[in-house]
Amino acid sequence: MRDDCPIWGTPAVHFHRDGDSILVESSRAGGKYVVSGTALALLKDADEQQKARLTTRLVRQRAVGDEWPRVASSTLDEVKSRPASSVVDRADGILRFLASRTGILGASVRFRFQTWSQEHDELTANYFGLLAHSECVGENDLDFLLDYLKELGFIRRDGINNPEQACTLTVGGYSRLAELEGVQSPSKRAFVAMWFDRSMDEAWRNGFRVAIEDAGYEPVRIDQIEHVNKIDDEIVAEIRRSRFLVADFTHGDEGARGGVYYEAGFAHGLNIPVIFCCRKAEFEQVHFDTRQYNHIVWETPAELHRKLLARISAVIGDGPNRS
Repeated sequence: MRDDCPIWGTPAVHFHRDGDSILVESSRAGGKYVVSGTALALLKDADEQQKARLTTRLVRQRAVGDEWPRVASSTLDEVKSRPASSVVDRADGILRFLASRTGILGASVRFRFQTWSQEHDELTANYFGLLAHSECVGENDLDFLLDYLKELGFIRRDGINNPEQACTLTVGGYSRLAELEGVQSPSKRAFVAMWFDRSMDEAWRNGFRVAIEDAGYEPVRIDQIEHVNKIDDEIVAEIRRSRFLVADFTHGDEGARGGVYYEAGFAHGLNIPVIFCCRKAEFEQVHFDTRQYNHIVWETPAELHRKLLARISAVIGDGPNRS
């Protein structure tokens, strides 16, 4: 039996079994990931929309340095309740992917519409990459998004209606990417993504919360907000409303907090600044590629408060509430 991408059933570039888990590199899933044995069984019942949202989650986790994001049964439960990405976010994902595939201004990215049973070459990989970075299920919704970008003047399309096509970023497309890189929210709110465990209560009260308040911003922790909507909808909405995000990767015996990786990746996708933190005891367990980001490594709430306040002031600037 051929070793395929467990999510999409497409050819895997890399496939390695490690106990009950499988390490996979799949262009259709946007890159590398690890899937547990339990999740592997559950993936058989996932529909295409859930797989597309799962792929978006993996893309965003890699964006913040998690080279091998993990798909567990809890990950699939999360994905089922997460809202679909907006058309604008999906189209922006295409622009970013096209920019990543060529370092030459005006160069085209060629791709070929393929099914999993056909040859898997660079053109097919580009097609799968476009699908993965735009939360598309297949050819029809990708074609719609490419037309949308063409109408906006962000790309030029060649070979339309042919199996082999090409896309080129226009001046307008590069301007849109520059706009995305420079977007900064005027909000005075700061979203905190962290482990909601009682052992973290003091770090929240005397570290995260007071540092953000002293910097002149309003800290937001999703479990302390009153709402009547789905929790995942609220998380996405609150991140969009925030000036910056603080992501703390401290965790317990159950391992890395997948939700923190997702929320940090989502903020990165919106070009909302992310401040990375982790308690010293767990920092060595953080993924190597995540550690390339300049984390605030802390041991006590007082140290966390001091370092986080200094980082906010240096990177974000004083907020409107600072006296």
